Amino acid sequence: MQFPLEWWLKIDDFESLKVQLPTPPSRLIITLSRQTFAQYSRQRKRLTLYRRRLVWALPPVILEADLLFYREAIVHLRGSGYNTWQIGHIGQRLLFETVAQVPESGEEIPLPGRKKGRVGQVPTERLLLFGDYTLNVLNSMSVQALAGLGLSNAQLAIETDRQNLFDVLGHKNALPMGMTIYGLPPLFTARLASPFFKYDQPLVSPKGEVIVLKQCWGQTVAVADLPFSLLPYSTELAARGVAFAVVDLSHMHPRSDELVVAFRQSGQPGRGGRRLSTFNYTGTLL
Repeated sequence: MQFPLEWWLKIDDFESLKVQLPTPPSRLIITLSRQTFAQYSRQRKRLTLYRRRLVWALPPVILEADLLFYREAIVHLRGSGYNTWQIGHIGQRLLFETVAQVPESGEEIPLPGRKKGRVGQVPTERLLLFGDYTLNVLNSMSVQALAGLGLSNAQLAIETDRQNLFDVLGHKNALPMGMTIYGLPPLFTARLASPFFKYDQPLVSPKGEVIVLKQCWGQTVAVADLPFSLLPYSTELAARGVAFAVVDLSHMHPRSDELVVAFRQSGQPGRGGRRLSTFNYTGTLL
């Protein structure tokens, strides 16, 4: 199946690798969490195909209690040869220091598949840092700032409208710019993960909007019941200079034919005869 843009697949659960692919993705992005790290240690053979194309991604919000896990997991994965990463917050650059920090007690958290021992120097291979859409890039000056901070590419914010996107891409940007064009991005993220929340059940607003609460990263996110999609505009995005498109299956339990149907029905109404949302793309940012 021909697709006008280089596309990347993003997942937050190895089970999502069971979906049928309309065409092989140029990169596979896996959100790092305790769950995916445990899955990785058991399923490394499944990643053989993506070995040179794999990007580990950090969630946009990392709680202080989880910092040690992420520091050690990053060092462990870099020690295994994974040197391409996506950050969800600009402060996460600090997690890629040359020496991992360990508690004053000298103890360390158990990481699946890793022999016990002190964390030492990270590999000296070149580190590639990409920027997720959660860096909220909406103008060319932001792109220039991220380039100055050492990022190799970044994504435009999904809140952008068509005209703003054209304006940004009309400049000679310092970085290749991509976009997330399909998925269930969180409408909001909350630190609270209370047992009285009704997770994975639809909540309907007075306007008839359907929202679902999901628990991830030890936090709570609210997502829409249906994914948004800019797949119908992929040819236009390619013509305007978007370098790559991310199809994000995070927070979803995708059907096996989820992506094949989504790609095939680009420009057609979505599930149940409903046209999928485009966020602000066909509207206005303000």
